[in-house]
Amino acid sequence: TGDLVDLHIPARTHRALKDLARSTGSTMFMVLHTALAALLTRLGAGTDIPLGTVVAGRTDEALDDLV
Repeated sequence: TGDLVDLHIPARTHRALKDLARSTGSTMFMVLHTALAALLTRLGAGTDIPLGTVVAGRTDEALDDLV
């Protein structure tokens, strides 16, 4: 069963995350996904954390190098 969590990110933090994504050639999703993995590691979940996302419909080969 899934659920939603409302999260407010201040404009200043959003800009910093966007700048980080741009400077590393990644997406905002990738930055936040990495931040979640880092947080879980810091909280004691270990370093091999299986985080999954929906990939249905993402068959464009141009996106393969983003993963």
